[in-house]
Amino acid sequence: MSKLSDVQIKHMVERFLTWKLPDDFNPDGGVEFKRTVNKGSPMEHTYNPVGTNLLTFTQASAMVRHMLDGLPPDFEFDGLLADDDKKKLLDAWEAHKAAKPTP
Repeated sequence: MSKLSDVQIKHMVERFLTWKLPDDFNPDGGVEFKRTVNKGSPMEHTYNPVGTNLLTFTQASAMVRHMLDGLPPDFEFDGLLADDDKKKLLDAWEAHKAAKPTP
């Protein structure tokens, strides 16, 4: 497993699940998506999906962990901080996130 913490992985999963899908989003495997429905009628509506409903948080977490398995180390920063300093940085990051709502 990579050296990323559970906090970092949770952050990645949350960002993945709340990412606004691009305009050229085009699912495969039989999944159907119509960006504009009722085109030309008074009920015309355009969907702007965010994240995905294809995966739950638990499933997305498993996917992120799968992506990180075997991740090469970041040699530029590897070993520069003591474990206590890493914990302080992560704690500060969590406090910052808690104080500032995510857009």
